[in-house]
Amino acid sequence: MKLQFVISNLYCAIHYCAVILVGVSIYLLLLEDAMAGRLIIVLAIVSFLLECYWWCSIAESFQSVNTALEEHILDLMVMIPYEADHHNDYIQLRTTLMIFKINIRNSARFNCAGIFQLSRESFVQIVQRSYALFTFLLNVGFSKSIQF
Repeated sequence: MKLQFVISNLYCAIHYCAVILVGVSIYLLLLEDAMAGRLIIVLAIVSFLLECYWWCSIAESFQSVNTALEEHILDLMVMIPYEADHHNDYIQLRTTLMIFKINIRNSARFNCAGIFQLSRESFVQIVQRSYALFTFLLNVGFSKSIQF
C-alpha cells in the first residue's frame, strides 16, 4: 500500500508537469528560430512523453502480471483434490488461496492521486491535454500579437 501511495502521488506530479511542459514546449518550438534551440525543445518533449509512457506501461504490466497470477491461483484451486479424510486441510488451503487471489487483485491498482487509473489510455490523455494547452497558448499568443 505504501508503494501505491508513493507512486500515485509521484505520478500525479509527473503527469501534470508533463502536460504543462509538453504543451508549453510545443508552443515555444514555434517561437524558436535557432535550430539548436528547436532540437533541445524536441528532445525535451520526447523525454517528457517517454517518461510518462514508461510509467503507464509499468503500471499496466503490473496489472497483467497480477491477472496471470490470479488465473494460476484459480487453476490451483480447481485442481486441488478433495478427500473426506483431509476436509479441514482442504478448506484451509482453498481459503488461503482465495485470500491470496483477493489480495493480488487489489495490490497493483496504481492511480494518479485517486483521479484516474494509470494505463496507456492515461498516456493518451497527456497528449490530448498537452495539445489542448498548446492550442490555447496558440490562440492567446496570436490574439496578443494582433493587438500590438
